[in-house]
Amino acid sequence: MERVRLIATAVVCCIAGSANICAAGCPPLLTSNHRTAENGPLAYTVTGPLKKSERSRRHIPVPEGSLDSVRILLERSECEGSCPSYSIELRGDGSAIYTGKAFVLVPGRYIYEVSPQNVRCLVAQFRAADFWSLNSSYEAPVIDSPAYSVTLEIGGAKKTVADNVGRAVGMPKAVTALEDEIDGNGLNRWVYGDSETLPSLRREHFDFHSDDAATILANAAGSGSEEFVLGLLAEGAPATGRQSYFRQTGAAAAAASEGRSSIVRLLLAAGADPNLQNADGSTALHWASNADIVQLLVKAGANPEIKDEQGLTPLLFTRDDDASIALIEAGADITAKTNSGATVEQHAIEYKLARTLDLLRSRQGEK
Repeated sequence: MERVRLIATAVVCCIAGSANICAAGCPPLLTSNHRTAENGPLAYTVTGPLKKSERSRRHIPVPEGSLDSVRILLERSECEGSCPSYSIELRGDGSAIYTGKAFVLVPGRYIYEVSPQNVRCLVAQFRAADFWSLNSSYEAPVIDSPAYSVTLEIGGAKKTVADNVGRAVGMPKAVTALEDEIDGNGLNRWVYGDSETLPSLRREHFDFHSDDAATILANAAGSGSEEFVLGLLAEGAPATGRQSYFRQTGAAAAAASEGRSSIVRLLLAAGADPNLQNADGSTALHWASNADIVQLLVKAGANPEIKDEQGLTPLLFTRDDDASIALIEAGADITAKTNSGATVEQHAIEYKLARTLDLLRSRQGEK
């Protein structure tokens, strides 16, 4: 009977909107030692001694407050490489705000919805992590790593914990777990793209014919799913955009660099310019990573003699033997030189393009 009474009390509290008691039905906070970058284990450079932070011995409970008073914020900064920078804000009523800053699929600010139960469970997980008793900062003396900050507002009170490789200086695993749980309410949708991305954009009345749509398509060309790329094209996204990253790579070049022949084909059919130059002067043909893509681009009118800012034609740029041979067979100038005077033959020797070297020498022998 007592168990039934406790369950009934929890149900009433959930209905009333309390964030204090309703942990019933919430998963435990899972902790792990992992922290990875997008291209493998997270690497960073230590610039000083790693001293463990002393945790306060005084227990400070998470303040009480209704679910409507809850605001949870996760912010992540850039690193020296291509780590995504963004923020995810969750509120007790289920409203959420994502802001993509750098190296994300969808840049910009978007409003979406999550389950209020997810927010309720996060509050319970903040309590389990004893969040108010944590230090306000766990920052190791490192560079090259993204920094995080986690904020909880509840009942008019607010606390933020900063994390810069915090596990190395004594930050509890629970903080990393909280970051992952918050990420689970928007990371894949906006930073990488999943089945919810297009529907979320539609609900925002997003203009799929805009420059912003062209940017998202260019971002997706390199790493988004083919289904997502097809969806964007079907909605009318222009194939003429550039990535929002530092090189401002065109959509076709982004796909070409990753060997995504099918995406290159789709983009060209949708009107992508095969000769669009990136910020460094390179084109999709420079970044073509296999012979199939070279042939697709040349057939679409790609010019094999365009030079980047270092004077490199695609033939002087590629490090793939098959792509190099395809360029030569397409008529690329084998006598071209870089701004510093390096020849195609020297390039083939430097990057061990054995079959290209044989082809070059055989053609020289024919003259």
